[in-house]
Amino acid sequence: MIDIFDSLANSFLISLWTYRWYFGVVFLSAPVALAIVFIPLSIFSGRKVLDKEVGHDLVRYWFLNGIIALFLSTLLFSIVRLGISFEKINLIGHLPIPVQIIIFYFVIEFFAYSWHMLMHEVSFLEWIHSIHHEDYRLNYANGHKDTVFNFSMFMFVLYVSVAVLGVHLVTFVVALTLYEVFTALSHFGSDWKFKKFGYFFLSPHFHEEHHRSTLRKIAGESVVVGNFGGSLSFFDHVFRTVQWSPQKRKK
Repeated sequence: MIDIFDSLANSFLISLWTYRWYFGVVFLSAPVALAIVFIPLSIFSGRKVLDKEVGHDLVRYWFLNGIIALFLSTLLFSIVRLGISFEKINLIGHLPIPVQIIIFYFVIEFFAYSWHMLMHEVSFLEWIHSIHHEDYRLNYANGHKDTVFNFSMFMFVLYVSVAVLGVHLVTFVVALTLYEVFTALSHFGSDWKFKKFGYFFLSPHFHEEHHRSTLRKIAGESVVVGNFGGSLSFFDHVFRTVQWSPQKRKK
């Protein structure tokens, strides 16, 4: 038993040290997206840049939950790592960085789409995810308003993806920053539709429909919830999970 705990502790410390820069990027990506997207757009549209609600959500749901999620996801990854040597797989580490970025981005997005859909289809996960749909007003910070459980799952998938794919740190920085930027934009709370680009990129209009239909479902209406993309609408169109209320037209 002592040997097992020693092995787990060793695996935990090795995982933290090996991927320390990657998860430093996880914590920095949110402020970077805030600076690149939310603050300039808020100034341009005449909104208040930061208020008490935004500050509270960022501190509590991103940084504090993130620290706990880092510990839990590292622990889970360390347990799995005892039986599987992920680093020996290295599926795309030999490919050029631009190709790695595209592949890794779609891996992140496909997980975000699939997991988000499950959170609206499985009752237990829907209950866990319900905190994300408490707010009527969308803003960048409540885009990250979720539980430690979901944050831990996201970090664990990042761990496994980085290890199995063998992505370069530059790939991780660019892909995750872009993901955060598009996520920030989708939660800006506007009626922007992106026109034809909306068939691929997740517009605020597209994602707000997801939140509105969820609120109607919570209120007891018989509503089919769709639009599950994390930063792109691509998989919603591929798997036909796009949903619009009768009052709206897709443009």
